[in-house]
Amino acid sequence: MHERIVKTLHILRDEGFSKKLDIIKLRGSKNHYRIRVGKYRILFELASDKTINVYAILPREAAYE
Repeated sequence: MHERIVKTLHILRDEGFSKKLDIIKLRGSKNHYRIRVGKYRILFELASDKTINVYAILPREAAYE
């Protein structure tokens, strides 16, 4: 699973919001998104300067608490 998460982060870094990734905007938040990688979720924020700040990589059950 670790390798899939790293590969996903590299795609996000290199290609941005690629159609290869399952990116969904989080409700109630202006610039927060999630990427689904198996049973894990990568939670990140898109900053105004197009910097991507990953703030959590969690199992699905814990990601939405």
